[in-house]
Amino acid sequence: CNLSCSYCFSQQSRSVGLLDVESVEAVIDYTINSESINKKFIFIGGGEPFLAWEDLKRAIQYIHLKKNINHKVLIVITTNATLLDDKKILFLNKYGVELGISFDILPEIQNSQRCFANQKGTFTVVDNYIRQLIKIRSTITSHNVAKMAEMVQFVVDNYSGIKYLHFEPVSDSQDNTTDFYTEFVSNFISARRLGLQYGVDVYNSVTNSIDKLNSRFCRGEFCTTPTGEIVACHRVLSKEDPLFEKMYYGKVANDRKSLNIDDNRKNEIFAMFNKKLPECKNCFAMWHCAGGCVYDQNNLTLSQLRAKCYYIKSLIQAILYERLTIKTNSYGDK
Repeated sequence: CNLSCSYCFSQQSRSVGLLDVESVEAVIDYTINSESINKKFIFIGGGEPFLAWEDLKRAIQYIHLKKNINHKVLIVITTNATLLDDKKILFLNKYGVELGISFDILPEIQNSQRCFANQKGTFTVVDNYIRQLIKIRSTITSHNVAKMAEMVQFVVDNYSGIKYLHFEPVSDSQDNTTDFYTEFVSNFISARRLGLQYGVDVYNSVTNSIDKLNSRFCRGEFCTTPTGEIVACHRVLSKEDPLFEKMYYGKVANDRKSLNIDDNRKNEIFAMFNKKLPECKNCFAMWHCAGGCVYDQNNLTLSQLRAKCYYIKSLIQAILYERLTIKTNSYGDK
């Protein structure tokens, strides 16, 4: 990665390796040949995909080469946007690639929380290309939790094309407290109401779950690390991660032409994703958060988990109250 973000979840376990193109193509082949007609490829994790632009281009082209007419293909890239340029954007548009931009909006917050490795700020670099997008994802920490409404106003005033703002509280930090989440919910609702006035949908993973009944937070993922291991969570980046052994269930074969998947191990791991906390049994929000993230269950302290439960319940209550008191919802429907 070319940044040194203050809240990066992968600082301790990021791999310095780069998945070779043959392994990437083996993973694509495996996915294309699976039974589902819906094929979703996400380039995400503890690094910046555009640092490997030529390999990324080749992977995107290979996906389109291998898919057939019946496949519904979605390609998503999560990026810090510091390496975007007109040529890359034209290529991504050609292949229908969806960009997920991590951007903390306000110049002073972006420059302090999402700086380059040399500590130089990134706002000016990213600002130019944000104008060509329609949605932004911002991580909310104690430094900007009281600034969410200000962030919405900044977007309205400076980026007229942005219609979706994803505000997600930071994970794995000292901010995982009840006090922080209380402040988050209050300021998030204020920002959401301001966005509503301008036709900007302010949302996050909890608000997206309101209209769903989920039996589990995540069904388990099919992710490839830079060294070719298959793991069930994109936050597990290498063997250095303490949860690697819990999430590992396969790898790219030595010939780089196929994958070796331990189906028994895979089934055991995916069953773990059905696990609920004891508090879930009588919780009104259980069918929305469905027990929460398995990575968090295994990584956060008990007090942090309970603080996160408090946050989810509080935000769901706030959104339900919003629906009872505001005649127009965030999508403009009467």
